[in-house]
Amino acid sequence: MPSLNKIMIIGNVGKDPEVRTTTTGKNVATFSVAVTEKRKTDEHTECFNVVVWDKLADICAQYLSKGKSVYLEGRQQTRMYQKDGTNVYRTELIADKMQMLGGKGEGKAPTYQAKQELDDDLLF
Repeated sequence: MPSLNKIMIIGNVGKDPEVRTTTTGKNVATFSVAVTEKRKTDEHTECFNVVVWDKLADICAQYLSKGKSVYLEGRQQTRMYQKDGTNVYRTELIADKMQMLGGKGEGKAPTYQAKQELDDDLLF
C-alpha cells in the first residue's frame, strides 16, 4: 500500500541557517521556522526544525535570515541520538522545496526545489 509523508508550512525563520559540510562533502543547512496559528481567542506558535541539503542548503544560507517569511515543503523525519546517556528524539522537516515570501512591492519570489534522486525500486 502506498504511503505519503508530506509537510507544507508558511512561517518566519526563527534562526539564521547554519551550514555544515558532511564527511562525504555534502552541504547541509539547519534552521528553525515559527508557524503561528491565530484563533478567535488566542494564538499558538509551533516551531519546526528544518534541514535542507546540497544546493538548496546554500540558497537558504544565502537568502534566508531570522524574521523572513518562507514557504517550505518536504517530509517529516524523527531521529534519535544520545545526550548524557539519555535518548533524545528530534523531529525535523526535511525540506526539498523553498519559496521566499516578500512584503509589499517586492514582487514574486522565485521557488527553489532540490533535485529528486529516485531509485527504480521506488517507482510504482
